[in-house]
Amino acid sequence: MKRFLSIQISLSAVAVLGVVAFTELSNFSVAAYGLTAGATTSATATLTSLTKSPVPVVAFKSSNPSVAQVPLSKLASSGTVVIDVTGVAPGCAQITASYGGRNRTDDVVVHPASTTTAFTMKVPDQVLPYPGLSDGTLTKTLTLTSPDRTAAGTVTTIPTYWKLSSSNTSIVTVPDSVKALTSATFKIAGRGEGCATITARLGTASVSKTVMTRYIGG
Repeated sequence: MKRFLSIQISLSAVAVLGVVAFTELSNFSVAAYGLTAGATTSATATLTSLTKSPVPVVAFKSSNPSVAQVPLSKLASSGTVVIDVTGVAPGCAQITASYGGRNRTDDVVVHPASTTTAFTMKVPDQVLPYPGLSDGTLTKTLTLTSPDRTAAGTVTTIPTYWKLSSSNTSIVTVPDSVKALTSATFKIAGRGEGCATITARLGTASVSKTVMTRYIGG
């Protein structure tokens, strides 16, 4: 009888241990790769085979809290954990979720807040390859003018001359200038692995975007 009871207890312990052992962090992703300083996006961590007691606690960490901030931890009561990732200042960061000895990471870049509506600049919404070339675009905001109430509005187009620069030419380089009527494409060349800011200027107006590069071999 004692032997049977001992076996039952052992089997129960194995079953409990089995539930715990198979509860793991299966996925983690940040909803938006790029966000503006002061903005917030969500990030989701997913656990498989959730154990009911105790409720798992997922830990979070930002590689650069001065760029992007996250909470230290959160309970995974439903198998998924959703947190806020807050952009603090322009730069790059890697967000890590940890549970049960397993880490999952995702990247985020924070762009400077734009102070002009004269034009827009777009860069790829993803990590850029190094070595490699990526496309950026510049688009001037069209000015609609109407001399009088009886005349139809007209669009004024004047050749646009943008000046470009990189905050770190050992990470990425861009052409010194781009000229077009209203919209232009320029090449972003990955020169090294890291983080840099690309700035475009049109007269006194400027727009900056943060880019992250990663080595892809070759």
